[in-house]
Amino acid sequence: MMQYYYINAQGQQCGPVSPSDFAALGVDRNTMVWCNGMATWAPAGTVAELAEFVNQIPPRMDGACYNNVQQTLVKPDSYLVWAILTTVLCCLPFGIVAIVYASKVDGLWSGGRYQEAEDASRKAKTWSITAAVSSVVFVLIYLAIVFLGIVAAGI
Repeated sequence: MMQYYYINAQGQQCGPVSPSDFAALGVDRNTMVWCNGMATWAPAGTVAELAEFVNQIPPRMDGACYNNVQQTLVKPDSYLVWAILTTVLCCLPFGIVAIVYASKVDGLWSGGRYQEAEDASRKAKTWSITAAVSSVVFVLIYLAIVFLGIVAAGI
């Protein structure tokens, strides 16, 4: 496993790169790779030596390249503050669900499970919004009932 592979990302040659660095780059089984001794570029999934590395890696994000210092992977917002605020100020059940998803984002991201982290972030945002909207609807219904009660009482 001492050989280094070049990565063809978006038509650019990047590398040399060790297969152990593939996870950081988002190289997947369809990424074209080449090293000394290979006749042509080949998908990483077809190279037997790389199979264990590329089968556990999430799909590549556009622009990822080892030689480029730019990092295109940006950690998604956890929306934890919004989840806590909606729990305390608005709607407890929906807010708790939002907190659960928000608390997963950092751990998933640190573990290299980028797609799952983005999914947890989206769900935390959705549940926070749902909590806020349901709280507004509840307040409006409550005010309507109070208003109808006042009208019915003839005050």
